[in-house]
Amino acid sequence: MESLSFSEVRTHLAQALQQVEMTGKPIAITKHGKPCAVLEPFDKNRDGFMNALEQWHANNQADKVDEGFEPVRTEDKGREFSW
Repeated sequence: MESLSFSEVRTHLAQALQQVEMTGKPIAITKHGKPCAVLEPFDKNRDGFMNALEQWHANNQADKVDEGFEPVRTEDKGREFSW
């Protein structure tokens, strides 16, 4: 994997983005010689975390019923304040 320093990426961001888009290969971004981030192409076919979570929730919650659920909130009006 190719790597660029943070200052190089900051100076040449447009070129780095174009390279990642054209080649499809990620670029490691380093800070003080140590990797700190990866610039990678966006995968339009990959389901994001939220989509997967929503699908799991829909699949696993459809058959569950809130049996025995009682509200926690009490009927009292709470403390009274006098200003």
